[in-house]
Amino acid sequence: MRFNLDGKDPRRKKVYLIFRYPYKGVTVQLKWSCNVEVDERHWDKQKQRHKVTVASSDYRHINEQLTQLATLVLDIFREGVVPVDSFKDELSYQLGLKKRPGAPSRFFSEYLSWAIERERPNVAYNTSKRWVTVLRNFQEFEKAIGHTYEFEEYDFNWLEAYKTWAYSVKGHSVNNVVDTIKRLRRFFRRAIDEGVTPYNHILFSNNFMPAKVPTNKPVMYDDDVRRLYNTELTGALEVARDIFLIGCYTCLRVSDLKRLKPHHVVNDPDGKMINVITQKTATRVAIPARPELLELLAKYNFSVPETSDQYYNRRLKKVAEIAGFTHEIPWLDSKGGSKNITRVPFYTKVSSHMARRSGATNLYLAGWPPKHIMAIIGHSTQKQLMEYINVGNRLSAQYSREHLSKLEVI
Repeated sequence: MRFNLDGKDPRRKKVYLIFRYPYKGVTVQLKWSCNVEVDERHWDKQKQRHKVTVASSDYRHINEQLTQLATLVLDIFREGVVPVDSFKDELSYQLGLKKRPGAPSRFFSEYLSWAIERERPNVAYNTSKRWVTVLRNFQEFEKAIGHTYEFEEYDFNWLEAYKTWAYSVKGHSVNNVVDTIKRLRRFFRRAIDEGVTPYNHILFSNNFMPAKVPTNKPVMYDDDVRRLYNTELTGALEVARDIFLIGCYTCLRVSDLKRLKPHHVVNDPDGKMINVITQKTATRVAIPARPELLELLAKYNFSVPETSDQYYNRRLKKVAEIAGFTHEIPWLDSKGGSKNITRVPFYTKVSSHMARRSGATNLYLAGWPPKHIMAIIGHSTQKQLMEYINVGNRLSAQYSREHLSKLEVI
């Protein structure tokens, strides 16, 4: 982000904010008039602000205005990457230059439908898909009980009624209900910020949210990844296996894997790196490219093949079965609201996301500093990282081998 001066009169240069940011794989530029004029002689190019000078008594007001605008732009960007036109609209709304289109102000499900349609163009497809699923659940629930809930009716009575319906009628898991409430709160916050409804103390109280059930986190460790790498496959199964391996070696989300192109592979003094800006968090990550990764990328001319998520995940399970991942693992299920532990074949739980979790786990077991792994996978705290990875008994076994090897034979 920077501020540019423009205009023919050097004593009355107009100030424009220039903000370049990634959107759908390309860099776009927002240009915004700050409604400020400065004397070019009093502009500090390095600090991007008006110089502190007696000649102009407005410097403090001008600098505060520019700082506030820059902060607002970054806040809007962090809310979700949007196209330039939508970015300008949001700036106009928040600066009071335009009136935001009216939102439904009585029933939450109507507001949710309106808000999703408004924000759908500015978010990833999978994000909007999850929002629509929540909306349909609310609509089905209200139809089943014959009542449309107003904003102020979202309380513990609503929670108990929704949980009963979700568990008994839909067979949803505890974590599904937890995720639904998280998304409910997200849109409630937006409605509160927009003045549609007052703050709901019950909805945002700590004891409103059901306790989340521990997540199953199966991963493939390094030796498992090598076994998969060495499995003989052909056709669509080979492609699915290769995409999964690329995910293991890069820790990238599937949405970012699909965007990899030759220019993302760059030379570094320590070897080749994958340098890419992630789509979800707009964070630039640099990932060391191991030989197996470069071999797989070269196989597809450094462009990961296109595949639908549905067919990809279905093929991954077949690939894992062929590779011999048929052993059973414990599986905690909370469908219907009750917790049950069963045993299932490992290959039935292999999915696209397992690659990313496996990659992060193997980096941790290889001794990578947590902060470097966090930078790659986009976590902001070490607690998030430790909840995400699954070292299982591997770490204690690894330490035991290292210490046993140091013991002297008496």
